[in-house]
Amino acid sequence: TKEREIDQMKTDFVSAVSHELRTPMTSIKGFVRTIMQDPGMARNVRERFLTIIDEEAERLTQLIESILEMGSIESGRAVLDLAPVELPRLIESVAASLLPFMLNKNVEFVSNVPEDLPLVLGDSKRLYTIVCNLLENAAKFTPERGRITLGVALENDDIVLQVADTGPGIPAEHLDRLFERFYQVRRGSVKAPGAGLGLFLVREMVTLHGGTVCVESELGRGATFTVRLPVHGPEGGAEGSKGDAG
Repeated sequence: TKEREIDQMKTDFVSAVSHELRTPMTSIKGFVRTIMQDPGMARNVRERFLTIIDEEAERLTQLIESILEMGSIESGRAVLDLAPVELPRLIESVAASLLPFMLNKNVEFVSNVPEDLPLVLGDSKRLYTIVCNLLENAAKFTPERGRITLGVALENDDIVLQVADTGPGIPAEHLDRLFERFYQVRRGSVKAPGAGLGLFLVREMVTLHGGTVCVESELGRGATFTVRLPVHGPEGGAEGSKGDAG
């Protein structure tokens, strides 16, 4: 039964990835063809089309990087590039990149991040991915005029980061499996958008840093994801960046 479940998840994953790749590729091809067929196109229209092409190409790049990251983690080849990270600036950068999407949905974003947090020993690229995936996930499921709250606190030698949303919540039977690779929540015949990699990568990257991640949710009352990271990095400190992790 477990093997059949895994096979089904792989099938769903291939289907989801194919869809996620096809959509931006179709968009890119359509706009490129339109530009090529209209040499006299108005400059402002051309710039708008090129902006869309750039955004769709970025979507493709992010998906491919997620797939490569998953392969690296599962093969045990993932290596952390540890250095002191200024978490408030990193979070500020992530929020700025997602703010247009939130504003488009009239979603309120509340950030409670103290400026006096200590530097965190971590891999800045992967810490960015952790925060980005959690905020993207919240933005995806928060309805119009909803609210996303990001809070950070220092508890002993741990940084505790929470992302809470006012979305539809997650059914209890899905909570234990939410961080599995390829796993996607289904509500009836409707499957959640995406390839089912975001939360899996969050869990794996948090684990590589020696931390933990969990979720609390009730139907109709949103969800809260809590990440706990050691300020001084994974056990072994800087030496943890030189060996294999997985």
